[in-house]
Amino acid sequence: MTRESNSALNTVRKPSGLPPRREWSDARLAAMALGAIVPLSCLLMAVPSQAMTDVWTGVDPNSSFNGFDNWSDPANWSPQVPLPGDSVIIPNKPNQPFSSGGFTLDSLTIEAGATLQMGRNASLGTGGPLGPGPVSNINVSDLSISAGGVFDLNNNHMIIHYVAGTQAATDEAIGGYLKNGYDGGDWRGTPSGGSILSSIAQPGGGGYGLGYGDGADGVVAGLPSGEIEIADTIPGDANLDGLDNPTDFVIVVTHLGTLDRTWDQGDFDYDGVVTGSDYTAMVGDFLHYDTHSAVELGSSAYATDGLTAEVPEPATASMLLIGGAGMFVRRRRKQLA
Repeated sequence: MTRESNSALNTVRKPSGLPPRREWSDARLAAMALGAIVPLSCLLMAVPSQAMTDVWTGVDPNSSFNGFDNWSDPANWSPQVPLPGDSVIIPNKPNQPFSSGGFTLDSLTIEAGATLQMGRNASLGTGGPLGPGPVSNINVSDLSISAGGVFDLNNNHMIIHYVAGTQAATDEAIGGYLKNGYDGGDWRGTPSGGSILSSIAQPGGGGYGLGYGDGADGVVAGLPSGEIEIADTIPGDANLDGLDNPTDFVIVVTHLGTLDRTWDQGDFDYDGVVTGSDYTAMVGDFLHYDTHSAVELGSSAYATDGLTAEVPEPATASMLLIGGAGMFVRRRRKQLA
């Protein structure tokens, strides 16, 4: 057989215009296999990881509860330090978690006797009516605190997301945690229930505390329906903008003498009713500014140690008190009529 005929046997005939198909070398086959593997690995890397349930163990003896961010220590968690979207369970352990930053979680469960403490946050940026809306460094979709459990929010801001149809139950639960934390004005919590409190709040409720608002109430600027904001502020700041001003005055007077109310409707002592004590708290802090808040409202005109220099004159405060009392009496007469 001729050289030409041998060559013809090794060639596969193709339609005119197409190059002949020849046998591929081992090197070319290996290159093709590698080319198929690399895109597959990229595809696997693009698949998002599943959310985990992370349980606090607190086993690292080198982690300190007093000022050290042991939340970020992998040795204190099983199976991992919480990632955004994870669920977190905090049992009662000798070494309790402390976070100097913040987190975004699907759910947060603080079991009986356990404490989660947040560090004092220097700044979260500008929020409220002086900025783009509420700013938070703590975001959860579900919060559960058992009796004796404590969430020390310090001066951080928290957003709790809830789904449609659960507003009433969520409001009741969050309001209950804050009422327990308020504990008659001491802000030290109560063992009879789960508590949200602030370790820098002033006992007696006369200076600082925690307030909250539901976006469905339409009071807190920029807060949408389906979200509840908890923020460090002063009694009288119904709309959580860091100021006790005429806007809050109108809110309190509008709801004066009414039942089943919340902080953003003027109930600053968490008893569910807007009464003269709430009005007095608002008048006492009228034109005051919350400098404990992690949200900067940014004015050098304000004092640096708690309250603004713009304190109302005694005559002004007295006029507000008398005017509010008159409105309260008229409202009561209408209700009794």
